[in-house]
Amino acid sequence: MNPTEPSSTPPQTPPTYPSNTPEVSPRSNVPIASSVSDPLTPPAPTIENSPQPALVNPSQSQQNTVTQAVIDKKLSEDTLFDKLLSWTFRIGFASIFLVNAVYAAIHPNDFVSLLQNNPITNAIGFTDFMVKIAMVNDLLLGVFLLGGWRKKYVYAWAGAWLLLVAGLKIINLFI
Repeated sequence: MNPTEPSSTPPQTPPTYPSNTPEVSPRSNVPIASSVSDPLTPPAPTIENSPQPALVNPSQSQQNTVTQAVIDKKLSEDTLFDKLLSWTFRIGFASIFLVNAVYAAIHPNDFVSLLQNNPITNAIGFTDFMVKIAMVNDLLLGVFLLGGWRKKYVYAWAGAWLLLVAGLKIINLFI
């Protein structure tokens, strides 16, 4: 064959395979949709499928804030019924301690006999002094409960005192 003669077979071009990168327009740098779609490749971002920012109406957000503030205020305020229940509990609970303090002042011998019958307090001794301590303790608890001073600490103090007294009485039951 002569190199100057035209060949009967056309020149062979290498085969082309679809690539994973989309073609890009040289002018706008925007992806051009290809005719071959790869199922594993996500679609190129376009204006149609890009997330749109949510539009917020300023008056709507102010209204929601005001509404939430009103709800919070109503939840934080005690109703008249709630206050009545709270005062009923505080007066009733305080009266237990106040009456006990007055009774210990008027009839201390009843308390002394209770303490002398208990093996723990009898071993310690000073039962007359313990009655005076119990009287002052009950008086202070009653006043603090009525006054509402540091409620959670006073309630814890009252609970601990009642547990102590209940323990002494339970020991007296079995001895």
